[in-house]
Amino acid sequence: MRLLLIIFTIVSALTVSAQKVKEADFVGNVRAFMPDSSIVNLDKTNVQIKTKATGSKIWWGIGSSKAFVEVPGSEAKTRFKSDSGYQFVVKVADNNIDPSSVVMIFNMEVKGKNRRAQMGKVNNFMGNSVQGFEQINYEGKKFGKSSYIIDPGTLSAGNYGVVVLNPDKPNDTNLIVYSFTVK
Repeated sequence: MRLLLIIFTIVSALTVSAQKVKEADFVGNVRAFMPDSSIVNLDKTNVQIKTKATGSKIWWGIGSSKAFVEVPGSEAKTRFKSDSGYQFVVKVADNNIDPSSVVMIFNMEVKGKNRRAQMGKVNNFMGNSVQGFEQINYEGKKFGKSSYIIDPGTLSAGNYGVVVLNPDKPNDTNLIVYSFTVK
């Protein structure tokens, strides 16, 4: 009888803990969950893609152009300790796709009062281009009907962004960036 009571208690505790981590309501949403099963919403900003050319050299065809996203504020309101063990629940349109092709985690640098991440660069003289964010490697696995659990591991102190792409509906004019700061 005592053994059955212990087994029932353990199964009940695991069920209650597992119920706290749920899929988000909408595709593209990113939430963090902590080892104690609490949910933390990341800062969400709808940003536009901006470009910058290197001065007058662009007229002569020897300059370069850069595309970047800019998030207001020098830090995110959502902050984690580097060793706090957080993971992300990311809802996507189809979790049968490799998560690294639709979920990007990237580092942002502080520029004045804002955070910025370079998305790409084109050298006009040679025509060379670099596309995409410098991504942070992570482990991802399927969760629920259409989500991923993303484990970024231990990140160093800094500002980070997360972008979720929808491969069926690419949007090249604005993005939603979920951001967080690691202390």
